[in-house]
Amino acid sequence: MKKTNVTVLAMPAFKNEHSNPYNYLLYRSVEDANVEVKEFSFSNAIKLDYDLIHIHWPEFFLNSNYVLKALVYSSFMLLCLVWAKLFGKKIVWTVHNLKPHSVIYPKISKMYWAIFLRLVDGVVSLSKANELELIKKFPATANLQKVVTYHGLYHEYYVNNVKPSEARAVLNIPNGKKVFLVLGQVKPYKNVEELIDIFKQKSYENCILLIAGKAYNQQYYKTIVDRIDGRSNILFHEGFVQDANLQAYFSVADYSVIPFNAIFNSGSALLSVSFKTPVLLPYSKNFEEYNALIGNQFTMFSNNLSEAMEKLAFTKLVETHAQDTEVSRKISWMHIGQKTAEFYETLVLGKQ
Repeated sequence: MKKTNVTVLAMPAFKNEHSNPYNYLLYRSVEDANVEVKEFSFSNAIKLDYDLIHIHWPEFFLNSNYVLKALVYSSFMLLCLVWAKLFGKKIVWTVHNLKPHSVIYPKISKMYWAIFLRLVDGVVSLSKANELELIKKFPATANLQKVVTYHGLYHEYYVNNVKPSEARAVLNIPNGKKVFLVLGQVKPYKNVEELIDIFKQKSYENCILLIAGKAYNQQYYKTIVDRIDGRSNILFHEGFVQDANLQAYFSVADYSVIPFNAIFNSGSALLSVSFKTPVLLPYSKNFEEYNALIGNQFTMFSNNLSEAMEKLAFTKLVETHAQDTEVSRKISWMHIGQKTAEFYETLVLGKQ
């Protein structure tokens, strides 16, 4: 295996493992490619004992509910990047989203992104399609060094040995009901309310919509409960789903649903596939690309969630969880880690 001579300061690296193991799996594989990985902090950034800073969600500090905290911490972030650049360090951005899901402080956000984009040296996209979308939205990125590394699966990370019948017993789901799962934090932008309205139709009485995840806040929790309006075929398991319980939810589900109006990336979609649960999600060239890598586990719809749901709800149910599909080595963590390490080397050492 080709070795590198690079130290990376990653934001985040390992500390978000239990909320999203993507970074943990990425940087364990990057370490296997002989790159030293350190967790980003303001104090670590000032020390300059690294070659580059790799940022995954630049808007992290802008998501604070307190305007002063958002302004101060995002300013510190930019100052750290400027400090690093003054000493020849490189800045890498993995483009998980082209824009934040929600913008709390529009003026601060606009200024922040204008400065941040000028500091970036290299860009990682999670598909070729997304790289093209990035250049379309931010033409200046066309001149940056770029690489595509796909988002890996989680099947080797999570335990998955519970049978669907066992999962139905644990979650108290009746037999003979087709189950559609929405799993993850329940937020307004995710369009869960439209999906609830679909399941309130009389024709969905023999199907179950299972919503599992922590509500965005107490007010939105009440909005969802009021929207459900006591329907017996719509279940809301409010609260963070622990890692050990993920297998039960995905095992009981016939389909996982991501009801967004539009989508760029989704770790949740690949989490579903990792548990061999087919996914319904909005059409995008990105997921068309992933379908070719994971054996067509995504069913995509264009602008009509209700019509797509109808096709899945009223077609004959087949056993989905027993299927084994061929997965491309391009989304193996070993390949992703090696390719990421080589990209670091290109940026830091100027090698092609």
